[in-house]
Amino acid sequence: MSSDTMERALEGRVAVVTGGGAGIGRGVAKALAARGAGVAVVGRRGAPLDEVCAEISRAEGHALPISADVGVAADVERFVGTTVEHFGRLDVLVNNAQGYRHASLLDATDDDMDLVWRTGPLAAFRAMRAAYPHLEATKGLIVNFGSGTQFDPSEQFHSTYNAAKGAIANLTRSAAVEWGPVGIRAVLVVPAAESDQLAAFRERDPDKYAEMMRRVPLGRFGDAEEDIGRPIAWLATDEARFLTGSIVMLDGGQMQLR
Repeated sequence: MSSDTMERALEGRVAVVTGGGAGIGRGVAKALAARGAGVAVVGRRGAPLDEVCAEISRAEGHALPISADVGVAADVERFVGTTVEHFGRLDVLVNNAQGYRHASLLDATDDDMDLVWRTGPLAAFRAMRAAYPHLEATKGLIVNFGSGTQFDPSEQFHSTYNAAKGAIANLTRSAAVEWGPVGIRAVLVVPAAESDQLAAFRERDPDKYAEMMRRVPLGRFGDAEEDIGRPIAWLATDEARFLTGSIVMLDGGQMQLR
């Protein structure tokens, strides 16, 4: 595919990105729109969604803000239905949103586990089922998000989060197997990207941050749009049509090469 063709490789296609108002979700939404996709940007807070959609519009893209809580079943049904009603189809579902609280196994509460479950595996499960008939019609793509901590639990206080991400990984594999025959692909992406939280951590503990960077062969975390969003946009193109059930590590080699 030439660079000119790649620029609009997703023209006429439609994506929905949960947690799209900030961080990785924002980068993914912008990258998909830059390739020509119409994008429904989903999140709980309206102002960040409006900001992202305004950025996309200024770049001559098409975006729709949808305020919704992925932890609420009715909201999940609504944002999928609203996306299809507005754009007329659905080609890509990106389950990025995930709530969590840091806690050790002994300190974690039932509420902590309920939060990561409702906003992670259960939310992805609900969105995937709601999107299924539309993705079947378009031979679409599901992108779910994992985390490096699920592969390396040596970092403390990620107990419930790791459990949720492990469940999402297996949910993704099951979807790839069960829904592959109707043309739906499912991929797990494991990102490591710069964020406001990471910037705050760098300011708070620069020595620990430097130590963490030494564990990344490429020496940095990725840019949410360029290093995470653009590869995901490629996954949604016809060039990646034979790729499913895979774990795509967008982490600078942090997990696989340590």
